[in-house]
Amino acid sequence: MLLEKAYAKAYGSYKNIENGLVGMAVNALTGAPYEYFQKDSKNRDPKSRTQANELWEFIQKEHKQGHFLAGST
Repeated sequence: MLLEKAYAKAYGSYKNIENGLVGMAVNALTGAPYEYFQKDSKNRDPKSRTQANELWEFIQKEHKQGHFLAGST
């Protein structure tokens, strides 16, 4: 919730960040890179991943390295 509030403040209002992704907020506020996974392969972003096993391997690898992980629905 605090990240969302900081992101909204940086962009002027909640209305300006409607439909944003957690990774976009972290990137905008810190400059950190991000990747995201999506179930639906329509309108795929080049940074998206779709396979469940690929997602699980990614989560395990990044967690072991101590990286920030976030999720949403």
